[in-house]
Amino acid sequence: MASKQFSRDLVREHNVFRKKHGASSLCLSGKLCREAQRFESQINKAKQGTLSHESQ
Repeated sequence: MASKQFSRDLVREHNVFRKKHGASSLCLSGKLCREAQRFESQINKAKQGTLSHESQ
């Protein structure tokens, strides 16, 4: 899991890019981060630690 400081830095830099293109700022959602981590753990467990994709 990413550190809190890394996450804050990432959002800040992302918002710099968004501002250059006239988009509003985003904020980090703790709830969304927890849900994403939970989902990633489920996928990882189901795939025994391997993730892949199929070309279409």
